[in-house]
Order: sequence, then C-alpha cells, then structure tokens
Amino acid sequence: MRKISTDLSIRSESDSREERLIHKDIAIIRRAAYGSVIEERLFNTLILIAKANLLDNPDAETFHAAYRILKSFIAIDHNNYDFIRKLLVKLQQNAIEYDILDEARKKVFGRVPLLGPIHFREDGELTFEFNKPILKALKDPESMTLINFDILLKLSKRYSIPLYENFKASINDGFLELTLAQIRTILNMSANQYEKIAEFKRSVLNPSINEINEQTDIDVTYLDIKAPGKGGKVSGFKFSFTEKPQQFNIPSVDVLQKIALLYTKLPKSLKDSPSVIGVLTKYMVQFGEEYVKSNIDYFLDRLSDKMIIKTGPVNNPLGLFNTTMEKDYGKDARIKVQIDRILHKQEETDIEKKQMEKLLKSVNPSPTEQEDALYESQLQAYQDYFMNLSTDEKEVIRHGINEIKKTQPDNFDYVAPPRHVMMTYLKEVKGIHFEKTVT
Repeated sequence: MRKISTDLSIRSESDSREERLIHKDIAIIRRAAYGSVIEERLFNTLILIAKANLLDNPDAETFHAAYRILKSFIAIDHNNYDFIRKLLVKLQQNAIEYDILDEARKKVFGRVPLLGPIHFREDGELTFEFNKPILKALKDPESMTLINFDILLKLSKRYSIPLYENFKASINDGFLELTLAQIRTILNMSANQYEKIAEFKRSVLNPSINEINEQTDIDVTYLDIKAPGKGGKVSGFKFSFTEKPQQFNIPSVDVLQKIALLYTKLPKSLKDSPSVIGVLTKYMVQFGEEYVKSNIDYFLDRLSDKMIIKTGPVNNPLGLFNTTMEKDYGKDARIKVQIDRILHKQEETDIEKKQMEKLLKSVNPSPTEQEDALYESQLQAYQDYFMNLSTDEKEVIRHGINEIKKTQPDNFDYVAPPRHVMMTYLKEVKGIHFEKTVT
C-alpha cells in the first residue's frame, strides 16, 4: 500500500507502489487537516502572499499583509482583529508531519508548525514568517504546493480542501490509494467519527468528491479497497483523477491589493460567496483593473434603488455579478471614459496649440499676417495719393471708375470695397505704382 504524499519539495519520479521516500530535504507524506475551512483559507492566503512577494524578492524571508487583504481573501466582512489573531495562533499550533532520509539513509520523523513567528499590529498590519522547510519549498520553482485561489475559494465543505490538495500532489500518478486510517489522518478525524462506511461515504466522502468535481480543475472517482476474502470489509479507497486543462498565474502583490480594494465595494451578500474572489482574480489577471472596476460599477448601479424602480429587483445578485464580468457589461462605461480622456487631451492640446501660436506670432508674424499688412499699406498709399489730388483730378478718376462699372458689371475688382476699387483703377488705368513696403 502506498503512503499519501503532499510534497512541499520535488517529488520522486519512481513509479513504485511501495512506500515512497523522496531523496530531497523534505517530503510530506502525512498531512492533518488544519481545521475549519476559514483556517485553510487563511493558511493558503499567507502562502499566496508569500509567493507573490517572492516574485519580487526571491531572497525574502519575512512577509507583510494588510488586514483588508486577509479579510477579503478569507471572505469575512468585519474588522475583528482578535478573530484573525486567534486563527493565526491556531496555525502556529498546527503542524505538518513528514518523513525524510538523513545522510545515513535512515528515515527520520519530522514535524513543522504551519506558521512561524508573527507580529500583528493594532492597525492591522501583519508581519509573518514560515519555518525553513516550508519557506524552502515556497522558493523551489518545482514546488508541488499548488495554491489556486480561483479554485480553493470555491471549496466550502470542511474536508474538500485537504482531499483536493492531496489529490493534486499525486496528479502525475493519476491515482492515490489510502487506508481508512490515512484518510482519517488527512481529515483530522478520530476513529469513532463516522464509523460506518455507508455513513462515512454519505456525510464525508461523497459531498467532498462532488464539490471537488464541480468546482476544481480535476475530476475524481473512487473504488472501495476491501480486505482479502469473501465479504471482506472496506479497508480503504483507491482514488483516480485527471486534471482539466487550466492554468493559473499567481497575481503580484500590487494586483492582490487592487483585488482586495475592489472586493470591499461589493455588497455583503456577495462577500459571503467563496467564488467572488476567484472571479475578481481571474478577470483582473486576464483583462486588468479597468475591466473589473467598470463591470463592478455597472453591477452596483444595477443594484441601486434607482435602477430597481426602472427594471425591477435583482433576484440573483451572484448570477448577475458573474454574467456582468463574463459579458463585459461595463464596456460602454470604459468607452465613455476613453472618449472623455481623448476629448480632455484634445482640449489640452488645443490650448497648448493656441498658446504656441500666440507666442510665435509675437516673435515671427505668419506669412498671411505679413501679406495683410502689406496690402493694407498699399491701400493707404493709394488713398493718400488720391486725397492729395485737386478736385478736378478726383472728379476725372471718379468718372472713369463709374464708366468701368457700367461697361464691366462682372469685374470683381470694381464691385469691391471703395479703397480697393481706387487702388485697382490707379494701377491699371493711370499706371501709378507704389513700392510694396510694410511700416
């Protein structure tokens, strides 16, 4: 019979059905459940935060988390620091048990507390450490500790998470055989709990397996293992599993903080759902903050009293939330924001352009302005010339202009303003020309 394994280090590639001993620093082969679902979530939250920090600083040994992130990821909606403190103490009191091979190839039993030193300030800032074996595993690029909040937060039954993590640890083998005693160790159950196999299956095993199949990235089936002989009693189970194609990237610390802040905007009815954090993480990683924020704004607007009056109450807020994210109902709001940004940028550009044009004009007038000034100076020169003529000479010019207007009614130069008509007549008929200058 093969022992269970939830490796925090690289697993052996041996396919032996016998007891597995891994030639690495540590190989976890017995794991007791941490307790309640919320304790499981907190421990996995700390691992996720640590891994996110290690992406930025691979040498980190001390990690930090704000209370708002912790309460968001473990799905609680209150600021009870003492509640978190008690959970942290429980994690320090619980431990992972393992067997290792020492240098003399002797099997050595080991026990590692789940959580190392902690410092929890009254303002909600948590500083925490993991003990060396766990920290080493977290830094191992081939670590088998699979932390996927998109999945784990969907598991709400007490025994689902420890079973799921053990199945994932043996996913490459495709099966895992466990005695009843081993399963009870994993689930932290005493021998007299659910003593009858039928009751054990009905109350523990089947609900957990069903939830794992519905909510996670693996499909699990199991068969009874019976003691030899006719009518042998069930002594254990053989679990078979296959992995659904799925990939999950650990969000950065910055992304985790953004998710936590957006999570605080949601109504309490959604915060009670374990899947919401997973949905936020999925779309934040895939499409970014603006995508998630615009869809949350749409969702909240739809829940508002004003919209309820117009369209009626929302009977399934969680369903609407998931559909809003999937269908991207917040798209129009993002487009409007983009348009507003473009218009604002264009306004800024227009203002800058006008300021620049004004500056350039003051330094170097444009060709058009120069031409206008030259034309005006010429008009004034011919006007001055005309005004200095005698009365008879002026009368002759006026008569000549009137005759041209009668005989050439379509001549544009003679239906223009009087000063232009005067300049044209003196140039073309009288042959009078002044030098083009601008004063």
